[in-house]
Amino acid sequence: MKCKKSKNPNFAYYCFGMLSPRQSKAAYRVTEGEYVLVDLKSAQKVVIPNEGWHPFFSPDDQCFSVGGKFYLTQTGEEMANPFPFSVRQGLNFSDTCMVRTRGSLMAVQQDRGNSPIEVCDTGSGQLLATIDDPFVVRQVNFAFTQSGLVLHTDYGAMSIYSCAL
Repeated sequence: MKCKKSKNPNFAYYCFGMLSPRQSKAAYRVTEGEYVLVDLKSAQKVVIPNEGWHPFFSPDDQCFSVGGKFYLTQTGEEMANPFPFSVRQGLNFSDTCMVRTRGSLMAVQQDRGNSPIEVCDTGSGQLLATIDDPFVVRQVNFAFTQSGLVLHTDYGAMSIYSCAL
């Protein structure tokens, strides 16, 4: 797939790609308004017209989200939000949107600034926690460990939250 030169002066090229949590799917953006989903086992491709930013997969690789919309990864068919939290529409390239998964747990921080991190269990469809750490001003780096969720905040502090994994 060739990268196409962007009309957006903030980005030189639009070949942006990502692997799904189980590494069975890949998604990449080829133009301003188009994403391609690829099943890595069958090499089947699905084209999704969407101009949104910050794509992510569900932990089970069955759902793909971008631009506040949701799609079945097998068919590209649009679906209702399967997550127990609302997904913001209109996020752009300068917003921070991070998604981390471990098993059926998914942690999402959607916005820049001191927006909370929402932790949900996609197996049960429950929102488990909303973490609003006072040390987060602009953005936070976070990841799941064997037994918890670790946050690195703006002030160099580290917060560890235990999760039932």
